[in-house]
Amino acid sequence: MFEQEDQHEPGRMERALSRPVPLWGVLLTSLLLMATAIGFGAIVDGWEKAGRLGHAAIGIARAPDTVMGLFKDAAPIFRGDYQRLPGGFTRDASFADTGYALISPFDPARGRSVVQLLRLGDGAVAHEFVPDVDAANAASRFTSAHIDVRRDKDAPRNRLMHPLLLADGGLVIHDSTPLARYDACGKLV
Repeated sequence: MFEQEDQHEPGRMERALSRPVPLWGVLLTSLLLMATAIGFGAIVDGWEKAGRLGHAAIGIARAPDTVMGLFKDAAPIFRGDYQRLPGGFTRDASFADTGYALISPFDPARGRSVVQLLRLGDGAVAHEFVPDVDAANAASRFTSAHIDVRRDKDAPRNRLMHPLLLADGGLVIHDSTPLARYDACGKLV
């Protein structure tokens, strides 16, 4: 007459997942999670003063940035159609300029930024500086809650900004770091 359905005995996991959960348990768990998040945020906010716990907390908080950094190139690469010139400039052939420009492009072959003195008349590189930024960082006494110059601004990550050519052929550069001066031979002064 009636077919009996196969009744099976629920397993341990099924019994655990189908248990009724008291509302007070859900509320208590929610409050504990919020308190933990607030405490974690407070530790991350003052991580330098929190010792080992602070270093562990900031490491956990920076994990998403670290993972995203694995998928990024060292420098953005333009893949458009353009006349390739040193330093990535495009030149108007009808314009003649006898001056020079001091630029600081990223050199993919070296995997770091360099400083180039570019002759504007023909777009040729008259001189190229490859400053020892690691030596400048090692000599620096700069401290910040946001930047560790030895770790965050080493040669591959350092984007040399606003290079200044001095009358004696020396160079002053920086990248959100202390100013560094180099002589005409490229040695740190």
